[in-house]
Amino acid sequence: MNMQEHCKSNQQQHHPRFPRYSKGPEGEPVVLLPLTRGLTAMIDREVWGWVAEQFGEHWVALSNGQGRFYARASRANDPHYPGDPALLHRVILEARPGGRVTFNNGDSLDCRRANLRLETAAETERRKPAQRKTRRAPKERSAQA
Repeated sequence: MNMQEHCKSNQQQHHPRFPRYSKGPEGEPVVLLPLTRGLTAMIDREVWGWVAEQFGEHWVALSNGQGRFYARASRANDPHYPGDPALLHRVILEARPGGRVTFNNGDSLDCRRANLRLETAAETERRKPAQRKTRRAPKERSAQA
């Protein structure tokens, strides 16, 4: 493959490790942030410069163990940056410990400000649908002779 073919193939293929500019669901400018596990987070373009400067451009997908993923700064495990992992949605809203960030559309990788809301624990509980309490029928005991 000559240099011209190599450059043409690289232009057609976006490198998955680097953020890219795009348009969001409402046509607003966003940055698509590639994560590990083949996932992508979305962030407002206007906030991206600050986030990249503070936490770097490389982010990973963090699982909550229940099928939900969050964007976390890859340097969170770096011994030079001790403390809690930097979760993108919390960084954007500058959430303090104990504050809860919820996602308006339910997508935990959509980290646009319009999709994020800061709540107290009580507000989160009030918003959740009431869970029905069901009672199990008692088990029948087998008669042993």
